[in-house]
Amino acid sequence: MKGDFRELLLLRHGKSDWRHPLSDIERPLKKRGRQGAQRIGAWLQQAELWPDLILCSPADRARQTAELCCKVLGNPGRGIQIDRELYLADADALLRVLARVPDECRRVLLVGHNPGLETLLRELASTAPTVPADGKLLATATLAQLSLPGASWRALPKGRGELVALVRASALAHRFPFPHAGERQEWRPRPAYYYHQAAAIPYRFQDGRLEVLLTGCRKGERWRLPQGKVEPGCSEMATACRQARVQGGVVGEVNLPCLGYFRREKWGADCDVAVYGVEVHQVLDGDNWIAADRAREWLAATPASQWVQPPEVGRLISKLARVLAG
Repeated sequence: MKGDFRELLLLRHGKSDWRHPLSDIERPLKKRGRQGAQRIGAWLQQAELWPDLILCSPADRARQTAELCCKVLGNPGRGIQIDRELYLADADALLRVLARVPDECRRVLLVGHNPGLETLLRELASTAPTVPADGKLLATATLAQLSLPGASWRALPKGRGELVALVRASALAHRFPFPHAGERQEWRPRPAYYYHQAAAIPYRFQDGRLEVLLTGCRKGERWRLPQGKVEPGCSEMATACRQARVQGGVVGEVNLPCLGYFRREKWGADCDVAVYGVEVHQVLDGDNWIAADRAREWLAATPASQWVQPPEVGRLISKLARVLAG
């Protein structure tokens, strides 16, 4: 952006879930809403529209929309500013919040609710926006991109903004770009960060013997390691420790370099999984373990390497045993 212009991105939260008896502010996104937020994030990424500031309503459905959108953008979402005044805010309240934005922030993403967002869009735009056939200008998970004249957020001129784009998540591709070196383009069913994962080999010494923890899946699959996607802004090591706690019910730390990698097929493509040994300090009981319905088993390294799936993980367990033996 050049000159005295601001850029305002108005994003209505994704489709919310009404199945549970929660208060309005606690209502979360449903699956369709989560996917819509991710698609908007992918559109912003491809358009190279990285916000300088993200303002968000405290409603769970808005906060989740902002977080999911930011993760696809490669931003972990820690910079999201929750402002209680944005909850069900009308256009005047939205302008008051925007007036507090520092002038060095040239592009702002505001995640909130209708009818306030739609009213603000109509007030700022120089021409009346074209309403889609269904009569919904800002349906859920819809983004409006506005270019606004002026050097400050404190006095945004009404009726002088240019509506650059109006993007509905439902109209975007249901697949996400996956980065590759060179010019080859690939599209996958989930955002790119889903395919970067980390796994833990939780271990301890009992009476001088090395033991490794394997977990069983609820679906009855064979023994495996705790593993999961590396969220933007999180390290592989931190992810391994988190998955050891969530899936294995153990608390520990990583004291060794990465043992290696393996690949697993999920979400229609290969996931690259980094494997770390996690030295266990505490085993959680069922009351403190989120996934307490999972099976878990402490085994010596040799049988663990033979039982675990996929087979290449067994070789990494054997490597851990060799490293620890010195």
